Amino acid sequence: MHAPRVQASSAHACSNRSFVLTALLGASLAVACSAPPPLRTQDVPSADVTAAPQGPAFDLSPVPAPSGVFAKGRAKNLAASLQVLGGLVGVPGDVVVGAGKGMTAQALARGLRLEIEPSFAEQISLDTPVDFAIAAVDGPDISLAVSIGLTSIDGAKAAAGPKLAEIGPGVWALGGERAKAACAIMASAGASPARLVCGPRESDIANLGPYLARTLSIEPLPSQDLVADIDVAALNAKFGGMARKIVPGVPMIAAKRFGTGNPTYDKGLEEAVRFIANDATLVLEDLKNIHVEGKIDPAQGLDLDVRAELSPTSKSWFAKTSLAGASLKVPDILWKGPADASGAVFGTVVDPAAYGDITKALKGMVSGGLEALKIGNEGERKKVADLLDLPLSKNASFVGLGGFGHLTKRAEPKTAKERQQQHFDRLMGWYMVGSSQKADVLGKWLKDAAAAFNQPGVQKALKKELGKDDAVAISTAAAPKELGKGALQLNVAFSSKSEAGVEEGTLMMLLMPDGDNTWLAVGFDRGELIERLLRAKDGKDSLKGRTDLSALTQGGTNGGAFITMQSFRSSVYAMMFMKGAMDKKAKLDDIALQAMKGTDDVFASLPQKGLAPIFMRTSVQNGTVLAFDLELRKPVLDDASALVKFFTGAR
Repeated sequence: MHAPRVQASSAHACSNRSFVLTALLGASLAVACSAPPPLRTQDVPSADVTAAPQGPAFDLSPVPAPSGVFAKGRAKNLAASLQVLGGLVGVPGDVVVGAGKGMTAQALARGLRLEIEPSFAEQISLDTPVDFAIAAVDGPDISLAVSIGLTSIDGAKAAAGPKLAEIGPGVWALGGERAKAACAIMASAGASPARLVCGPRESDIANLGPYLARTLSIEPLPSQDLVADIDVAALNAKFGGMARKIVPGVPMIAAKRFGTGNPTYDKGLEEAVRFIANDATLVLEDLKNIHVEGKIDPAQGLDLDVRAELSPTSKSWFAKTSLAGASLKVPDILWKGPADASGAVFGTVVDPAAYGDITKALKGMVSGGLEALKIGNEGERKKVADLLDLPLSKNASFVGLGGFGHLTKRAEPKTAKERQQQHFDRLMGWYMVGSSQKADVLGKWLKDAAAAFNQPGVQKALKKELGKDDAVAISTAAAPKELGKGALQLNVAFSSKSEAGVEEGTLMMLLMPDGDNTWLAVGFDRGELIERLLRAKDGKDSLKGRTDLSALTQGGTNGGAFITMQSFRSSVYAMMFMKGAMDKKAKLDDIALQAMKGTDDVFASLPQKGLAPIFMRTSVQNGTVLAFDLELRKPVLDDASALVKFFTGAR
């Protein structure tokens, strides 16, 4: 059977943006992919790629892949995956699967505006694979289509609504005057008798529909729950030459579209865009393929692995910079950080000189932007722009940590200002940055930043922008003696006046030398920052003792992070604050205090207190493969489950 010819109509005309946004909804379900839990296997049958019983005889023989297919992917069994996900977060599996079907039907009806019956949700088969394919067809055109299993041809046709129209043997188009995409029910080979195939345009269904319904549908199931492959080499062969012809004109287009008319800014903008555009074409040449795998396990949790294979003779700045760093162990300085950190990030700057061109362009944009806004004189603007010359040496390691725990006893506040200072402290917590850079180098940069901020021209513009009732000031203060020689303290004081009163506070930055390393602590409680810096210097109560971070020590890495539910503490606080603000008679201070107490109660009630880590790591494998790994383990999902129950009242 030839690919069905779908007549173009205004009913099916749509934007790629609308379709992609809706497709992402389905993709969010696809990420939750897994084999079914051991005790529920009988509830969700695995997909069977043998031919399913069919109704009327249709030609379901495999068809060759359309010319130009460069990307395809599969979610093996969404129903099974959602069952597992539901079990991990404490929601009944059938409820999650039902919600998945309902969301898919809603995406079709409301997102793509297809005139289907509500009963269409029951025709969606999430226990068979969900596939997608992307192909480069004639000229610069790209076709994209997604395929979802249906339980029966007749049932799907009955629930498809009054606009259903047969457009070929075994192919029925869904429609509607307001439709924002093209969708069709297609007789299918494989585990499901029919498939719903959707794409931005009718031509996408014609180009990819038969391939999705008759060829991909019978491919063997992958070992992982989610797989996707992008043949970047094929993409470059198709579009690389065209992209390289367009690139020379991109900087001028950007300057015309986003420029200010200031020659310094516009020149910097052109240089930045030229650098990025040129490198993008080189990346297209360097990349061979991208492979994605995802799985969810009832005992372990979620894993996502991304692998990008690059040419051994890569030319792009991105590739050369990414491959330059050896995948060694996590920097030792990380393990000296506080044990109660709710999150951390680490990495190494191999060669700062590699960032020279882009830094130069950004400095021009900053200087020109300030000039266009009539801020300061030329010398003042230069001091601000020069701050982009970060004081980094070759192979400099850095770590950043943050948390909300408190080691020192808080003094009883005596004034409104002290109460606000404590509130900011509890709301923001503390942050620490550790580096293999010398303290005097980083200290000089901080002093230069304060001096640049306090320049008369900058202050004049700031006061004009803030108004007479708001203020921000940066000043130096005597560094705590406990931190030793070479320590530094900067204060950032701010105040804002409104109908609710004056809100003010002082954010402190404390710099401390630690041999050849340096620590910087940021927060609102000076005593707490001092204590944390001293403990980091001595390695006391450090991350080294946390066995739950052992995943960071497994295999080489050149950068990564871990985060926890505590990292989103401010979002929980905001919800608590909004709830308290519904009482119009309550005072602002009382609302804030109650919201903070409520936030503390929420995290105290979680099984892991919101401290179970989610891991992200990057590495270079075999010298040419860039790898990214995401690990979200069961303890995190236990906390997520408890958090959902807390806010839904299902306790």
